[in-house]
Amino acid sequence: MDGVREDDALIGWKAVAAALGVSTSTARRWTRELELPAYKLGGQVRASRLELGRWVRERRRRVGGIKEEL
Repeated sequence: MDGVREDDALIGWKAVAAALGVSTSTARRWTRELELPAYKLGGQVRASRLELGRWVRERRRRVGGIKEEL
């Protein structure tokens, strides 16, 4: 997430899950099992909307039901 602009950053599991249209437990599981690009920095979970968008596009055939408009 080097060089991520503030307006691109999602902070916290709730924000990451909301961007994907899933529950926080699903977002956490996808991070563990499917390498969802979310990172713990300074005790907070952070993700880039751009990285999540790329991740969704790469996996949308394998994982149904997630929003693509990030």
